[in-house]
Amino acid sequence: MSDSEDVSSNNNNNKSSNSSSGQQEDGDSEARLLVHQSSAGAIIGRAGFKIKELREKSKAQIKVYTECCPNSSERVVQFNGTAPLVVEGIRRTLKVVQDAPIKGPVQFYDPFCYGGGNYGGHYVLDIPQGYNSFPPVPNRMGGPDRRGVDVARHS
Repeated sequence: MSDSEDVSSNNNNNKSSNSSSGQQEDGDSEARLLVHQSSAGAIIGRAGFKIKELREKSKAQIKVYTECCPNSSERVVQFNGTAPLVVEGIRRTLKVVQDAPIKGPVQFYDPFCYGGGNYGGHYVLDIPQGYNSFPPVPNRMGGPDRRGVDVARHS
């Protein structure tokens, strides 16, 4: 398989969605879940049988990205289709996650740690240098905040 364990079953050749730009055909929806990497394994199942079953029963396109989000133990599961199909896909997937115990350490994804790669997360926009839409995060201990800015020196 390629960089991601193929989630999108291409049964619908007449419709195309351009998820990198967020543009989709009328009536199509997209949703993403963060799940622990061991839960992602449960969703995929042995030899991909479980994800195939989820796709067939929900009729939604489901993709589990192979890479964990940066500095975390979580992976992205993406759902595409009409809203009712996406909801059904999420419902069935959450049942699988609920029934599978988490194995291994848990490190939640911090969106401030987004980075390159094919983990199914942020689409980096071309933002002008020096633009900052987030207010400073106070760091009462001194030193750099979550973005690497030394709060004491820039206050």
